[in-house]
This record gives sequence, C-alpha cells and structure tokens, in this order.
Amino acid sequence: EAFDTGVLAETQGWDHAILVGVVKSLAAHQMVELEEAKHSKWALTDEAKLNVQQGKMPETIVYEAVKPEGISLAALKAQVGKAADIGFKQAMQKKWIAVDKSGGEPLVKKIASDVEDAVLPMLKAVELQEQLPPMDLDGLKKRKLVVLESWTTFRLTKGPEFALEKKKKATDLTFEM
Repeated sequence: EAFDTGVLAETQGWDHAILVGVVKSLAAHQMVELEEAKHSKWALTDEAKLNVQQGKMPETIVYEAVKPEGISLAALKAQVGKAADIGFKQAMQKKWIAVDKSGGEPLVKKIASDVEDAVLPMLKAVELQEQLPPMDLDGLKKRKLVVLESWTTFRLTKGPEFALEKKKKATDLTFEM
C-alpha cells in the first residue's frame, strides 16, 4: 500500500515540510522507500485575484468610465484611480478607446461600440484549475496575472526494514572501546 505525502499531510492537517523530514529519516533507515513526484499548477497573482473579486478587468473599468462625448485623460485617471494606467494601455491595445489630441488637452473617446471582457473568464478558469490553451496562458503570463506554482511530494511504500517502531540496532562492543 502506497501513500502520497501531500495527500497524507492534507488529510491529517500536518505541515508537509515536517512530514517530509520525518519520512526522509525513515527512508535513511530503510523503513520506507520514497519515490519523488513533481507537481505544478497555474495560480492567480494578487492583482488577478483582485480583478476576479471586483468582477472586472482594468480595461473594462476604463472603457466604462469613458463618456459618449469623451473624457479628458486627467479626469479619467482621477475617476478610475489605480486601474487607470494598466486599464488605459490594455483598452488602447484592444482598440476600445482612442485619444484625440486635436483640441489641446487629450480627450479619450470610445471607438468600440460594445466590448467583451475575455480575460476575466480565463482568470476564473485558472482559479478553478481548468485547462486553458497555451496561447491564452502566455497572454496571462505576460500581463503577470498568473504564475506557475511547483511542489514536490513523495510516494511512500514499505521498505525492507519496515517496522512499526524504530529500534536501535545493537552495536558490537570491543575491549578497545
């Protein structure tokens, strides 16, 4: 019968690092045998978690803040706050908005009649550990919205010296000792 240290630590409520230390000690005495298993998963960054919590990406927030007649860049940044810089760049890249510099002060105007936030559903899929196409993951990585988390667990089986209690081996004593 084999056990995975990750599953065992989780079900028992133990710290995995401490369990691995104990298991490696037992393996040194050949009481158990270990087989290493590497795991990885995509996880949301703090920024992405905040976006999911808000239910909107910064570019959508910026797009919605732009009035039909337009809004000055300074007013937009004041109204939107933190989302302004990232959201403005992304909305410009997606050609949702444009900047009209003909009237002196830059005026931000909508150029897309309707927008769809395709990034938010991808973040929700990552949060639920669903598979995404590599191209989508690359886009999320470039925006620093996801990171690859890696960890190692061990598959544990009985070793040749298996026992329920750890016993000290008898040592040979000689007169010289």
